[in-house]
Amino acid sequence: MIASMLGRFLRHPLSFTARALRKLTVDRWRYARGTDYDAAAYWSDRFGRHGAAFRGVGDEGYTEAENRAMYQAAGEALLALCRKEGVDFASARVLEVGCGNGFYTRLLASQGAQHCTCVDITDAQFPRLRAEFPAFQFERRDVTADAPRRPLRPGADD
Repeated sequence: MIASMLGRFLRHPLSFTARALRKLTVDRWRYARGTDYDAAAYWSDRFGRHGAAFRGVGDEGYTEAENRAMYQAAGEALLALCRKEGVDFASARVLEVGCGNGFYTRLLASQGAQHCTCVDITDAQFPRLRAEFPAFQFERRDVTADAPRRPLRPGADD
């Protein structure tokens, strides 16, 4: 982690320093909620800055290509695990928590998922995702406080 941070600092010292100062000062004030933070406002602002880019859901200190590569590797690892466990996406009810820019939503759809509920703490990306995945359900939820409304078991009552 320290080597990674040092590498980012050496590549882009000004943007690294500005981002660190913003996170240590302005962001702490902007997103403070008692001893916690306002996650919905934080993520709404990030999507406002980055749109559907991988820097919005990934690490702002990495390039778009670096973030995309990390997501690709994680997606491949997830699919390998699901294949090993015999997951049948076409018949499964899937709950995606933190759908963000839709990377995993797209991955689930590519594997034949048909019954998918995607939740996120902000609905900033929902208009685009609903247009791309009209058969999926999208719900704005804070999963630390609110349970999703859809049943998760195939065949359960809707």
